[in-house]
Amino acid sequence: MDIVEMNISDDALALITNANCEQSVKRALFVPNVIVSFVGKLPLPKVTIRTKLPNRPTGVDVCVIVKDLKGTDYNASNDIWRRKWRVDGGKGSPTTVTFLPLSELKLCYQSYESRRKLASTFDVFLADERIVHHLPTNLGKAFYGNARDKVPIPVALDGKNLVKAVDQGLHSCLVLISGKGTTDSVVVGNTSMPKEHIKENVISVIRDVVDRWPGGLKTLRSIYVRGVGPSVPLYFDNTEIDKEEAEAKLREVRMQTSASMHPHPKLLTQTLLEAAKDLPITKSQVKTILRKKTRQQIKRLPRNTPKFGKTGRLSNVRKASK
Repeated sequence: MDIVEMNISDDALALITNANCEQSVKRALFVPNVIVSFVGKLPLPKVTIRTKLPNRPTGVDVCVIVKDLKGTDYNASNDIWRRKWRVDGGKGSPTTVTFLPLSELKLCYQSYESRRKLASTFDVFLADERIVHHLPTNLGKAFYGNARDKVPIPVALDGKNLVKAVDQGLHSCLVLISGKGTTDSVVVGNTSMPKEHIKENVISVIRDVVDRWPGGLKTLRSIYVRGVGPSVPLYFDNTEIDKEEAEAKLREVRMQTSASMHPHPKLLTQTLLEAAKDLPITKSQVKTILRKKTRQQIKRLPRNTPKFGKTGRLSNVRKASK
């Protein structure tokens, strides 16, 4: 990491935010982003790394996807969340926050075009961690496609100060390892930010990713930063990994990924209870279904169950005597 931090010099930052290069480029509607790219020596499986982001650009528009508090009446739920935002001190916050209940998302943003417009309306998306499992199917490729810098960041909004929870979510970002190659990127800011803020964000994101990257810097081929001008290399390693070591690292990554896909039974039960709130049954009925005793009472079908033949008739039923 010392080598990477040394390479983020004033000259490198000048290339990232080069004003002369910016004038030569066609005028864009939005400020160019600062992107950090990681190139690995091994193709990693699909995984998400959450990193710290010390600074955000000023004047960002934030959309918080929240849980419904009044059933399907999303206007009433929106009023409750906005009232809680004001009570917790949201009036003095410089951040512009819009609350989007889940029922409104499901009802008003069903087409790809409407979701694409939603993604382009806001700079950052946060989401209540209790409803994150609903978002991939209700946001689709407009958020989880190729340009995945708008993937909602999970935040804990239950029983805490809403302003502090949103602020914590804004000072973090998601590095999404696609699992489809060896190169992955993350947006860490834009060129309108002060150079010191850009430097802090780049160092913080690289440090968190390297700490959680299997093998650390040894399994990374290169790290680049791109802004207005060309990509600026911060790290490069042309050595190869030993075959046995590479297989061990890949085995370690697959084990970590498979372990993360099997959460703790209590967490799984809580997730099922949250998902079952959309069903027309009570909470006690759901808990009864999830009990071990109830599951053990379910018997298997008898082995001599009648089977249908190719003609659609029962094959093991004796023909009636004439």
